[in-house]
Amino acid sequence: MKLSEITDSNTGTTYRLVYVDIEQRKNGHLYMFGIDRGDGYEPYFVDEHFKLAANNYGATPIHESQIVEEIFADDQPVIVVGYTEAELWWLVDLAHRHKLEIPDTAVYLDAKATAQKWARTSRRGELRQLPDLLASRKKRDRPRLKSLVSIARLIGIEMPKDYGYGITSERFRFAIESIRKRGSFEAATPTAKSKATKAVKHNRYDVETMAALVGVISESSADNFVFKAFDLEQAAA
Repeated sequence: MKLSEITDSNTGTTYRLVYVDIEQRKNGHLYMFGIDRGDGYEPYFVDEHFKLAANNYGATPIHESQIVEEIFADDQPVIVVGYTEAELWWLVDLAHRHKLEIPDTAVYLDAKATAQKWARTSRRGELRQLPDLLASRKKRDRPRLKSLVSIARLIGIEMPKDYGYGITSERFRFAIESIRKRGSFEAATPTAKSKATKAVKHNRYDVETMAALVGVISESSADNFVFKAFDLEQAAA
């Protein structure tokens, strides 16, 4: 069961959970991100050329300067959920660069740290008993034991065969280059379209699997949750 809200027992404040997963190059160039505010998966396309494919995937084109306001658009206090701290510092950096405010009430939930804590206490020893995930030919590109696709197996979610661990950025680059050269998504090569579809599917899997994992963990104990603060002062330093 997906966890959509959390009420702080000390303050009585009810937070809405927003699950977020970003797709970007190592240099920080953002292709897209996906979110789930409790109503299902929503893709947002940020790369200027990839935006031309937005209608084909039911995605919303968006400029990076609009992202912070979009994620915190709800009047209700928000807990942003991301796997690792990547999404935390991504939002802090966006807010800093575009001179935007992250609400003081906002909190970040580190789903990876949460899942590791849960696995150690509630599923002790089970994770290491699972077989290796041989998802790529290069050993360094194979999923680590504590990666989302690995831990998700503890709740019965297997990694799709076309997940593309370690090659998703290459799929985006290939698709975007074809769109750029040909001027539209419709004119892109069949291979480029296929890679684009697999890349977006990868993002959807991450968002939906993270939401499912957090839901299962919440049924075990909310004490497993690892919360972190949005530190804009550190970004400005």
